[in-house]
Order: sequence, then C-alpha cells, then structure tokens
Amino acid sequence: GQKGKGGGSGGGIGGGNGIALNMTGWALASRPQVNDDSDESGIIRFSLKIDESGNIISLRIIENTLSASVAQKYKRAVEKLSFKPTSAGERPEVSTGTIVFKINSK
Repeated sequence: GQKGKGGGSGGGIGGGNGIALNMTGWALASRPQVNDDSDESGIIRFSLKIDESGNIISLRIIENTLSASVAQKYKRAVEKLSFKPTSAGERPEVSTGTIVFKINSK
C-alpha cells in the first residue's frame, strides 16, 4: 500500500521484538538475553532438538534475513536457553521444534 501523508510526534524505547517457541511439551524457562545493538530488522528461525532434560542437542539456523554477525548473537542466546516441560509425566527422549525471533529495529 501507499505510505500515508501527515505528521505526528511520539517516542518510544527499544524495538518491538517477538519470540515464538514451537515445540510440543516445552516452554522457555526464561526470555533469551540478546545483546543486539544493531539497527537491523528481520526474522531468524532456528530448528532445534532438545533431550528429555531440556538440554539442546542440536541447533541450526533455517531462515535468516539478518546479517551473519547479528544472527550469531541470537544463536548464542538460544544456546544459553533452558526449557521447562509444560506438563508432568514422561517426555520423549528427543523433542524437535523451532524458535523464531522477529526483530524490529529500535
């Protein structure tokens, strides 16, 4: 669509970043801490496998619209994540899923 005409003022702090974990039976134990001081916007999607204790056993980038250096910052943040089960009981030996970051520059 066309960009609107007009003026306005407003302020905000930081960018609007979204994180989505898509892995049955698991949730993020905490939000990832990413030291992203770039002004890039985009998306980065990781494929990951975790063991029954929630430890990452495989992590790879499957979609990336950011620079390689920024993507590595997010990958390092994901490597430090811990996962918690969403229910009690038996867990599979290996769970596979994705984690997606949508980054909007500040």
